[in-house]
Amino acid sequence: EAPVREPDDEHDKMVKRIKEMAFGTWFEFDDPERDAPVRRKMAWFSTKTGRCLFVNRKGIRTHDTTIDHLAQSMIAGTARLPPPDEGSFIDRAWNSILKNLKKITGGSTPEEQSA
Repeated sequence: EAPVREPDDEHDKMVKRIKEMAFGTWFEFDDPERDAPVRRKMAWFSTKTGRCLFVNRKGIRTHDTTIDHLAQSMIAGTARLPPPDEGSFIDRAWNSILKNLKKITGGSTPEEQSA
């Protein structure tokens, strides 16, 4: 039997926000065994049962939880939406290479030369 909780506007707003999220939304969860948070994708949730399923980057199921528990974790700060990515991995790698070459040569990037 689920524990009875007091009505809480912040919790109810968070539950509503989660229910409005699209499948495929990424979350970061604090992992006590690591120094860094882990990213998990919400692959599915049911508004009828209140359960949600999370997968890793390979699409392998990692865990499931209740929407209520996820809302509590987000309010507590142990779960959150990750910051937006700064482009694809390839874009970030390319920009890093250009930045390092610029440092080494003291020059400017091709984009800066054409501007």
